Amino acid sequence: MALRIVIKPLAELDLQEAVQGYVLENEKLGEELLFEFRDALLTVSKTSLGFQKRYRSVRAFALKKFPYNVFYILDKVAILHQKRNAKL
Repeated sequence: MALRIVIKPLAELDLQEAVQGYVLENEKLGEELLFEFRDALLTVSKTSLGFQKRYRSVRAFALKKFPYNVFYILDKVAILHQKRNAKL
């Protein structure tokens, strides 16, 4: 059974900023990031325990084409640049 995913407002803002940054380079890149993020959410919702634990109960799913990880705890999702130092 797939999990119900709830994206927190701060995670949504991070995603919007990432997409906008890529749109400035190339509009298609912004769309591709958004599609890859949505695919990641679908994958995580179906196989949530199948991904690496990074911090206590926080798991991470690395996007394939972009340098971002999707971090989640049950139904909490965040997208962060892999080089960014942020507290979850």
